[in-house]
Amino acid sequence: MECCNDKKFCYGMLIGFFLASALLFGAIQVAMGPSYNQLVSMQGYAKATYDITHSQGYANVQAFVANVDESATQLAAMPFIGGLVDKTEIPAYTKAVADILQGRKALSENELWAINTEIQLIQWSLPLFLVSLAIVVFGAWKMQGMEKPAEAKAKKGKR
Repeated sequence: MECCNDKKFCYGMLIGFFLASALLFGAIQVAMGPSYNQLVSMQGYAKATYDITHSQGYANVQAFVANVDESATQLAAMPFIGGLVDKTEIPAYTKAVADILQGRKALSENELWAINTEIQLIQWSLPLFLVSLAIVVFGAWKMQGMEKPAEAKAKKGKR
C-alpha cells in the first residue's frame, strides 16, 4: 500500500489509536476506580455464594427436591392413594423450587464472573492508560523530527 510508505501517516494512525486507547482506559479508571474496594469486598460474598451453590450439600438439596417430585408422581399413580395426593400442586411446587435452586446457582456463577471481570478491568486500566500515553508521546516525538514532504522536495532540488 502506498499510504503505509508515508511514515507520518503511519505514526499518525498509531498516535490516534493509542490516544483513543488512553482515553478509554482513563475513562474506565475514573468511572470505576472509586468502586474498587467495594468490588473487592463483594468478591468475597460472591465467592462464598458460588461455593455454597456448587457444594455437595446444595446438590443433595436439588436431588431431594427431584425425589419429592418423583415420589409425588408415583403416589398419584396409585389407585387408592392417588385420589388423596393432588396431582397438580406437588409437581408444580417442586418444579418451582427446582427452578429457584437452579436459577440461584446460575446467578452465583454470573455474579462471580462479573465481579472478577470488573476488578480485572480496573486493575489493568491504569497500566494500559500509562502505556498508551507513553506510545502517544513517543509517536509525537518521532513525528516532531520528521520533515514535511515539501521541505524534503526542496532539499532534493537544491542538491
